[in-house]
Amino acid sequence: MRKIILLPVLALAIFLVGSTAYAGQQDFILVNNSGQAITEIYCSATDNWEENVLGNAILKNGETFQLTFPEDQTARYWDLKIVFKNGDNLYWNSLDLFSISEMTLDSSGTIHTQ
Repeated sequence: MRKIILLPVLALAIFLVGSTAYAGQQDFILVNNSGQAITEIYCSATDNWEENVLGNAILKNGETFQLTFPEDQTARYWDLKIVFKNGDNLYWNSLDLFSISEMTLDSSGTIHTQ
């Protein structure tokens, strides 16, 4: 009897550990507490900004945006560039996205990470 009870628990533990291994390690949430609308977000592991990950959306003050990366992405350090509706922009270099799950942008232009 005891073995039957432990097997489902062990199977669940293996499933939970295995399923988290496939999550994008660089995925993060950006919280906009800047007081301004954000119209563009760029994230790059190279010196090329590539595409605006917001697309045509606007991230209003108080809103959040989930940025997800492909499973095969291996870069750890990324640059982040944010463009506001008025055209001003901010950027940060070498953010360790393996250790950041949430970034909050405040009205002073500072990003607070978790």
